[in-house]
Amino acid sequence: MSNYYDTYFFSTKRAERIAKELNKLETNSFKTQICYHSGGKTCKNLINIPFNSFKLFFKNNSYRYPTYIDFNESDYENDEKSQDQIIKIFATLIEEISKEELVYTKKLSNDFNNIKISYNKNNIKIGFIATRNFPNIFKFLKNINKNINKNYTSKFLIEKTTTGLLLSDFKTKDVYKFMISFKPNILIYYNEFNVILNHNDIINIFIVDSFYICNKIIEEEQIDSKRNIFFTTTAYYKNILESKNIYSQRLIPIINKKNIHVSFDKEKEYDLVICDAYVDLSDYIVFQKVFKKMKKHIKANKILTLDIILSFIEISSYSNMDDLELNLFIQKNIVLQTFVDNLSTEKYKIGINKSWKTYKKCKLNYLKNDKFKKTYKNSKYILIVDPSILSSKLLEILSYGMVPLIYDLRKQDSYYDEMIDDYCLFVTKINDINNIINNNIQPKRIYDSELKKEYSIKRLIHNLF
Repeated sequence: MSNYYDTYFFSTKRAERIAKELNKLETNSFKTQICYHSGGKTCKNLINIPFNSFKLFFKNNSYRYPTYIDFNESDYENDEKSQDQIIKIFATLIEEISKEELVYTKKLSNDFNNIKISYNKNNIKIGFIATRNFPNIFKFLKNINKNINKNYTSKFLIEKTTTGLLLSDFKTKDVYKFMISFKPNILIYYNEFNVILNHNDIINIFIVDSFYICNKIIEEEQIDSKRNIFFTTTAYYKNILESKNIYSQRLIPIINKKNIHVSFDKEKEYDLVICDAYVDLSDYIVFQKVFKKMKKHIKANKILTLDIILSFIEISSYSNMDDLELNLFIQKNIVLQTFVDNLSTEKYKIGINKSWKTYKKCKLNYLKNDKFKKTYKNSKYILIVDPSILSSKLLEILSYGMVPLIYDLRKQDSYYDEMIDDYCLFVTKINDINNIINNNIQPKRIYDSELKKEYSIKRLIHNLF
């Protein structure tokens, strides 16, 4: 157990030994386990906290609290009575720290509400609320920061790292301290809705890219639409927000490639690749009968739309039909599995994500390297089944000279751009893929400067600000 949680060890030798393993937390694979102990050195994720200075340490640091106590190999290993007493002491200390922190946070909140933030059009201040938990998001925000106008001054609030290891979280008090010190005019959040700072002199920009964040937003009793601006990455998130009268704008996908080297003539190893992972649907017991009906629907050369999925789910015993996230998940994976079942594997060389080895009907070439960029360069065509068709992933695929074979859900996706029609091929019938490969069918256009300009970081920043 102590290998999966931030742990306070009563054996220094054991703490040192486990710290060297650099274990990742069970709840978050980006966070490295912290090994606290009460005697010895502090190094990387091994942190010495004498028991009598426990409160003072966490008052002055942003490290995560220990959530597990390890008595193994210590004097308390077989002393259950002492263990119980120590656990109670720890719980009391953390409760006291939390209460004191709450009082301090309220004071900071009052200080924040009373500050005056000036506006200078020649030096607009932008604050980024970011997290290292999701490297792609952090990279995206850094890309915006790198390309913004010279009239902007920017600063990030992000968790501190210790020799490259993520050992801390930023808390509400950290956000207020950041705001009071920097005084930004604009604050940008990406998939973050835990700490919302409403101030008359600040505009909050929220980038929404998950169902979880959508649901948190619509749970809010009141949102000031003048000071809070929402951008959504898919039409599905937009629709959820609009169901509660919260307007959002589209955040365009981008790809940041300086040079375009596209060649359809270069010999490729595979005729087709499928990069999406296999998902075992057998655990969804309540849907097994309707899954068969859905596959039959696809094999009859009919598009499996959300409306069709709902009509099938309606005859199952599942009660929550409005679970859009689940319905889209079902749509994607049922379509993928049905098309994989009907590929001409003997005639064409088809590479597929290695996770499909567990799929009994799948007899294909398992990709040795599932990293997108290397795979993209290695195949003529790639199958894409995604309810949100136009994405950074699609643009990246196009930039590497591959032809996307897209399951045709254009009518379902209100964020779809018809400009993409000329760059892709769309499949609806079960034999379309075999026909395209056999006849070497190509789209009208390949990735070019016009598409790159339309979905550039420059245009994205213009839309944001």
